[in-house]
Amino acid sequence: IDDLSIKKAIVFNGGMLLLDNIEDKEWSKETLAIAEMNIEALNKAESILRHNYAAEIIHRPMPYMLYLKCDSPSTMHQEIARLLDEREVIVQHDHRKVYLFCTGIDKGNAAYRYKDKMKIEIDVAAGDDVMDIPMLEHARFAFASRKIAPLVKNLNLFVFDGEIISDSRS
Repeated sequence: IDDLSIKKAIVFNGGMLLLDNIEDKEWSKETLAIAEMNIEALNKAESILRHNYAAEIIHRPMPYMLYLKCDSPSTMHQEIARLLDEREVIVQHDHRKVYLFCTGIDKGNAAYRYKDKMKIEIDVAAGDDVMDIPMLEHARFAFASRKIAPLVKNLNLFVFDGEIISDSRS
């Protein structure tokens, strides 16, 4: 964020808002309130995953989310879907990780919360994976990779050929 001089960023799938690279504590408190009803389900999912997978691939950076780093996220997602009830936790994957979130922690909800908090419209959103689609629906203009473009309902859709626009360092 510092390298790009970005003043505001929503991270952790919408769970945290950074203002000048500092966590907005009010936003984080609201996130925990949204996730509260489902944290126990995520705890149960983590226990099941720790029983079935190597501990070093499982990461829990926030109470409302966890992820697994793996070589084949699509295959891992299918395996996890067989172990868990996806009605209790959201299970998604991208090109390098499988993510589990408490219900209500998603980029679409974050976009809605941000618009409400800042009293502004979101002009532009860009995404390259299905986790980005709910956010793309809240922007005036959506830039989506060709891979997900058919799933995006935003009338002001622009399609790009690249696939990976997210930070690949973590």
